[in-house]
Amino acid sequence: MNTYVAGFLLLSVGVHAAILDYSFDQIWMGLASKFRSKCASIGGPHAYSKLQLAVLELDDCAPINFQQPDTICTTQRQKSFKCYEDFLDILETCLEPQEKYIRNIFLVAHNNIYKNNCQNNGQDLL
Repeated sequence: MNTYVAGFLLLSVGVHAAILDYSFDQIWMGLASKFRSKCASIGGPHAYSKLQLAVLELDDCAPINFQQPDTICTTQRQKSFKCYEDFLDILETCLEPQEKYIRNIFLVAHNNIYKNNCQNNGQDLL
């Protein structure tokens, strides 16, 4: 998982790393262990390994190819959205019912990023 997501997770659970006497790796391993356990209890014994694979696939699936700027707001946008939908389908198998709003937040944010950076009904990059 990338540093941005890990940092967001730390902030969202109210962990102030400056006051803790742990390395980031120790904190990360603790969070991963708790999430692995939660994922197994909600989604079954293979849910966490499926999620790990989905994270790797997302990293390969979603990057923007700036060498083809004419497709960023069209083809690449659609591909990226599908990548996130697939990832979020797997993530939801590890979430409690009250946590499943996360899917909507990610997909709305994805659309808003493109909406704010594309013009001409999403055909051209600003």
